[in-house]
Amino acid sequence: MIARYGPPVFQILRGMSGAYNVALMKALPNEDVVLKDYWFYYLQNPVIQNFVIDSSQRTAGQSGVNVDHLYTFQVFLPDKTEQQKVVNELNAKMFVLEGLRKMKSEAEKKIEKILEDVWGVEN
Repeated sequence: MIARYGPPVFQILRGMSGAYNVALMKALPNEDVVLKDYWFYYLQNPVIQNFVIDSSQRTAGQSGVNVDHLYTFQVFLPDKTEQQKVVNELNAKMFVLEGLRKMKSEAEKKIEKILEDVWGVEN
């Protein structure tokens, strides 16, 4: 799903965490040429994000995806074997990143506890 109005405009969502009370577009890729996971990562690319966001301003103040403009964006895709390699590498990196985020969160909790215990400081 893609958030059609913003901010943030063109936010790429999937799963239950992607369920927002906003207008959404459903992005169904042609699976004969592109893998869903590859497409998910592709749509988060700053090049396409900026292309969409730059054309999303409306005179009434509410920004939204200009679908006609979106159709003009040219997409060049590697074959599905190469797409799968990219997805595998990104999934591995995302797994590591999630582990680092968890470690950071746990470290922040420990720091807060130490500050509370030593100085009586609460955030």
